[in-house]
Amino acid sequence: MRHELSTIVNIIKINDFNVRLVLQNSDIASKATPGQFVNVRCCDSNELILRRPISILKTHGEFYDIIYKIVGEGTKRLSKFSIGEKLDVMGPLGKGFTKESTDKKIAFIGGGIGLFPLVNAVLEFKNCESDFFVGFKSKKEMMLIDEIKKTGANVYISTDDGSVDYHGFVTDLFIKNIKNYDKVYICGPLLMEQSCVDILRKYNINGQVSLEQRMGCGIGACLVCACETVHGIKHVCKDGPVFNIKDVFLKEQLDE
Repeated sequence: MRHELSTIVNIIKINDFNVRLVLQNSDIASKATPGQFVNVRCCDSNELILRRPISILKTHGEFYDIIYKIVGEGTKRLSKFSIGEKLDVMGPLGKGFTKESTDKKIAFIGGGIGLFPLVNAVLEFKNCESDFFVGFKSKKEMMLIDEIKKTGANVYISTDDGSVDYHGFVTDLFIKNIKNYDKVYICGPLLMEQSCVDILRKYNINGQVSLEQRMGCGIGACLVCACETVHGIKHVCKDGPVFNIKDVFLKEQLDE
């Protein structure tokens, strides 16, 4: 995978935690599929060697958008870049969400920043009846709701503190509104993903889950993101991040 230079054409501060970048690179934008990610070099010096994996939020023409949360030194350095500067980016990487032509009724379940890879999916998977369930800790962490509603999806919101709509976990909100979906797409904290997978298995609904895990190289060479599946040890960056819910052992990962 070669390194690509992507030009920053816009920087949007979403809230106190998250920043959205609009990047220009026709090669990455044209090749990216829902659920894939890019591996971003956060500074020009050799102080921070490891790149940061960031989900591709959406693609439009020769542009693609990403959102990152400022949580450590790498993302703090990334926040110092300005419009017009170029980022060293590898991508698009990994295997994303897939949809069958027979899928007509689908749902998306996102928790927190797990919302990001699902946005491109709801934009791309058209001609479907779509329900989008999203959970936040509170109102101040909400984002992208209007953008999702514009796709025509039915949006259901939960907040842990009850500051907006349903008071409780997004998994409980999903159960209250569950339908006979052809497929469900999931991304969020591991505990949330495990709960969702348990629900889908109970109701015999097909689904795909995007695993959130620490990564090193992003191409399957360093083995940092190994995970156990029914097909043996796989790597989230190369074999995922999206897996069929029938193939993963999320409970075992929670117990580690």
